[in-house]
Amino acid sequence: MKYLRPATLLEAVKLQSVHPQARLLAGGTDLMVRRTTWLKPDATLIDIKALPELQGLQSEDHRLWIGALTTVETLRTSPIVRERFPALAQAGDRFAGLQIRHRATLGGNLVNASPAGDLIPPLYVYQARVHLASAAGSRTLAIVDFFRGPGVTARQPDEILTGVTLPYPTGESAFFKVGNREAMAISVVNGALRWEVAEGRFRDLVVAAGAVAPTVVYCRRFTSALLEGRPLAKALEALEADIAPIDDLRASAWYRRRVLARLLED
Repeated sequence: MKYLRPATLLEAVKLQSVHPQARLLAGGTDLMVRRTTWLKPDATLIDIKALPELQGLQSEDHRLWIGALTTVETLRTSPIVRERFPALAQAGDRFAGLQIRHRATLGGNLVNASPAGDLIPPLYVYQARVHLASAAGSRTLAIVDFFRGPGVTARQPDEILTGVTLPYPTGESAFFKVGNREAMAISVVNGALRWEVAEGRFRDLVVAAGAVAPTVVYCRRFTSALLEGRPLAKALEALEADIAPIDDLRASAWYRRRVLARLLED
């Protein structure tokens, strides 16, 4: 196996252009688990975890930049995240266990593209944008356009995810999750909400749910019904068309539908 360790983002994208099928090593919490299938003897591994351009958080122009190599622990304990993006901090609180939170990165969670990824629903409701870099230049995508299916993203083989930006939101927000155990649990259902209320009614409402479709989805029919002033029961009926859960080892599709509806009722 060929191991490469660039010192800068420029070096990294040049290496990625030469080795477009290389695996990128950041936190390694997924890569190392799957190393027997992902890292063949002739594989190339590009270790990016020391790149300074992909580290940390920075506030600028009413937006928060979060580098792709920012760990979940750094994310969830950041004062600015806890104050301004509480759903993201709460997702970090429920993410895996303490040891993994200190290794797992934001970028790794996004590129892994699990429909049950805990950090993804909050990024949906905060209207995050994903930043990608290659030797040819850079581009930015809305978070919803980044995911194409389970384990599939819009990232091209020669691109590196460098970070995300989040506009500072208004209103309130929260994260929810149901797993089969208290810690180290892949979500059976997860999601995030962002809302504003005026004169006893929703002025704005965004809901994103995970583990109920091939990618995290916006529950647009559900939120539209509530914004139109329809009863909650009717909104929950509309929710059925927003999601497409499956049966798997963790839960049945029926159970996922019931759990999501109950969480949104609460």
